[in-house]
Amino acid sequence: MMKKTLTLLILLCLALIPSLTLSANGLPYRTFTYSRANDRFVYTQDAYLPLSVSYDLAGMTLNEPEDITIDQHDNVYIADRGNSRVIKYSLGDDAVTIIGEGVLSEPTGVHVGIDQAVYIADFGNKEAYKFVPDGADYVLKTTYQKPIGTPYFTDNDPFEPTKIVTDQGNNVYLLLAGNINGMAEYENSGQFFGFFGGIRIYFAFYVHFLFVHDLSDNAFEVGQRLRYAFRRLGDVHRVRVRDLHAFVHFR
Repeated sequence: MMKKTLTLLILLCLALIPSLTLSANGLPYRTFTYSRANDRFVYTQDAYLPLSVSYDLAGMTLNEPEDITIDQHDNVYIADRGNSRVIKYSLGDDAVTIIGEGVLSEPTGVHVGIDQAVYIADFGNKEAYKFVPDGADYVLKTTYQKPIGTPYFTDNDPFEPTKIVTDQGNNVYLLLAGNINGMAEYENSGQFFGFFGGIRIYFAFYVHFLFVHDLSDNAFEVGQRLRYAFRRLGDVHRVRVRDLHAFVHFR
């Protein structure tokens, strides 16, 4: 009797364990939609059904793939983060090319430009790269690094590219983790020249300066420092220095 009861308990427990299959149609993911009425995400029908699911390409196993793109010649590019490489896979003949081996650390973004170069954002190296075709291989052409000597970045500011894209003018845009200024914009040659699509911030606050003793002589210098210090937070509208306090208003 005890044995039969134990068997029934085990079967009951197994029945209560949720299935490891995440979707009834065999997909390795579920699709959600936001319910305004319930104020939460709820399951919904699958928006897209894959033609196939691949865990390896031409015998190479993927490890934490982070991004994917495809060019006009039906070549698929995969940022294979865990293996520190980008894989180029031809849908036509199953040919595979490895890009960035020995250079990349943690590629998290990949893009093919109008110049047919491959642009890669590397979260691990904290840089981005442009690789150009060289016969059947790709060679490093340009590196996009954290700018130096600009009010947009201090020495302590992180520079962690996650995604990368180019426009019709072949300018390069980097999405930086944790940065609210927008996308870092570069000339194709690697020269940084600002941010695109930043968030405007509307607020005012006070900053106290403990080490400014003679404001009549240093007011302009303090104002200039404020402009540089807070330029990345918004457009400085007015700077006033008064009674050891600086009032900064952003529009």
